[in-house]
Amino acid sequence: MVKTEIIDYIKDCRKKGFSDADIKKALSQAGWEQKEIFEALLVRHSAKALPKWVSIVGIILAIFIIGGFIWAAVFALNDIQKITSDIANMTQQIHKSGTP
Repeated sequence: MVKTEIIDYIKDCRKKGFSDADIKKALSQAGWEQKEIFEALLVRHSAKALPKWVSIVGIILAIFIIGGFIWAAVFALNDIQKITSDIANMTQQIHKSGTP
C-alpha cells in the first residue's frame, strides 16, 4: 500500500505546477524506491471523481442521441411503408391496364 506521506507530497507538488517527471526525480533523490514512486503517481488516476454536472450532461446527451436514433428509425419505417405502398399501387395499375 502506498504511504499517504508520498501521496500528499505528490498532490502538493502538482498543485504547485511540477511535472510528474520532476516529482519522480525529486523522490528518487530523496531515497524513495521506484516502485513506491510509480504506485503513488498512479493513485491520482483512480481517486479522481468527475464533477456531478459532467454526469448530468452525459445523461442528457445520451437521451438526445437515443431519441435521435428512434426518431430516425420511425421516419425510415414510414418511408419504407410509403414506398412499399407506392410499388403496390403501381403494380395494380399496371395489371389493370393490361400492359405486361
